[in-house]
Amino acid sequence: MNTTHIPIMVFRLMTWLSLDIALGAVVLTQSIAYLFGVSMEPSVSWALFLCVWMIYTLDHLLDAKKLKKEPSMPRHTFHYRFATPIFGALIVVAALSLILVFYLPVATLLYGTVVAGLVGIYILLTWWLRVFIAKEVLIATLYTVGVFLGPLSSGLVWDYSVVVVFVELWLLALINLMLFSMYEQAKDQQDGFSSWATIFGQKQLVKMLKGAFIVLFFVLLYGFWYETGRFWFIFQLLITVMGGFLAVLFFRREFFYQNESYRVIGDAVFFVPVLVFLF
Repeated sequence: MNTTHIPIMVFRLMTWLSLDIALGAVVLTQSIAYLFGVSMEPSVSWALFLCVWMIYTLDHLLDAKKLKKEPSMPRHTFHYRFATPIFGALIVVAALSLILVFYLPVATLLYGTVVAGLVGIYILLTWWLRVFIAKEVLIATLYTVGVFLGPLSSGLVWDYSVVVVFVELWLLALINLMLFSMYEQAKDQQDGFSSWATIFGQKQLVKMLKGAFIVLFFVLLYGFWYETGRFWFIFQLLITVMGGFLAVLFFRREFFYQNESYRVIGDAVFFVPVLVFLF
C-alpha cells in the first residue's frame, strides 16, 4: 500500500464516522464559552463529543437499514457494509458514556436530558416518515442548542449578544445542511432519501438558500453594530468567514461537485471559531 494514501484514508474514515462533526461541535461550544467568559467542566465537552457522534452514527445506521441495496454515497455505503461492528461500537460507547453522568454538572445533566428527548423524537420522526419536511430545520436547531447547552448550563445568561450568536450559528448550520441537500439531490433520489432538494426541487432550494444568506448578512450587520468590543468584533469576523466559505460553496457549485470537496469544506467551516483562542 502506498503510504502517501494512508492520511487520506484516515481522513475519509473520520468523516464517514462523523468524528469531524463531533469535534467541530466541541470547538464551537468551547469558543462560545471563551467568548462570553464562561468556565466549563471538561466532562461537558467530552459528553458533547460522544453524544454528537452517537446521534449521527445512529442516524446513519438507520438510513442504511432502510436500504435494500448498496447506497450510492460513500458515507452511507460504509455504514451499510459495516453496520454490525459500527452498531457494536455504538453500544460500547453508549455504555461507557454513562460514566460521564457522575462528572457532569447537575444543570448540564438536566438540560441534556431534555435535548436527548428532543433528539429521540427527531429520530423517531425520520424513521416513521418517508417525507420529513422539517428535517433540516430540526437538525440545525438541535445542533445549535447542543453547542450552547454546555455554556448555558455553566452560567451563561441569555441576553441580546447570546441570541445574536445563537441565530448566526443556527443560520450557518441550516445553510450548511441546505447546501449538502442541494449537492446530493441526485444521490438522495437514487437511494430514496428525503431532503429539501428532493422535496422542493433544485430551483426552489436555491431561492431558499439566497434568502438564508440575505438573513445571515443582516444578522451579521446587526452583530457588528450591536457591540463594539475588540473581542466581539473578532468573533463576528470569524462568523463572517464561515459564511463566506459557505457562500463560495453556493456560487461555485459545479467546481466543488466535480471534485467532491464540498462536504469537507462545509464541515471544516465549523472549525474556524478555534481561531478565537489566538486573541
